[in-house]
Amino acid sequence: MSRKTKKKKEKKNKVFTRWAFIISIWTFFTAICISMISNLLLRESSLLLALITLLSIVVIGTVADIIAVAITAADISPFNAMAARKIYGARKGIQMIQNAEKYANFFADVVGDVLGYIAGVAGATLVFQIVRLSDELTLYESVVSVLVAGLSSSAIVGSKAIGKNIAIQNSTEIVLGFGKILTFLSELKPNAMAKSRRN
Repeated sequence: MSRKTKKKKEKKNKVFTRWAFIISIWTFFTAICISMISNLLLRESSLLLALITLLSIVVIGTVADIIAVAITAADISPFNAMAARKIYGARKGIQMIQNAEKYANFFADVVGDVLGYIAGVAGATLVFQIVRLSDELTLYESVVSVLVAGLSSSAIVGSKAIGKNIAIQNSTEIVLGFGKILTFLSELKPNAMAKSRRN
């Protein structure tokens, strides 16, 4: 290994270590904030709200996992060709693939872990709401708790397993689609700043 390659590798490792530290701190405070908000919202929530929250968590977690797997599985060659043809979102796709470890860490680990925590809170709230509906259910509280926990866990794991297969088979399309969304969002900020300056 040449000295230049070694220095480049060391620099990349330092950047990723700094990224890991920053994302860990960000996850810590995000988890605290979301925990407080979810506790406030779900403490006195209805059974329907708790169920909708749990289903939303499953969907968002699955989408995040699909994005993470697609970015790590995608080949950069088609995006270089699309960028040469100036296809919208292709350049952002290249950026994501070149920084695949960061995007995968954020979507698969950060989003997944935080949503997993919220799923536990929502599942516990859902059990509480079911038990509270009738005094008779208190005799079967443990059974209901196990069933709800099992169903929520199986829904999350099952949907992610299906999502990973979809992501691997359609990685280019998914990354390009997400790249278009990020490109569009990045263009909104300069436009908004330009309008504010005019006013």
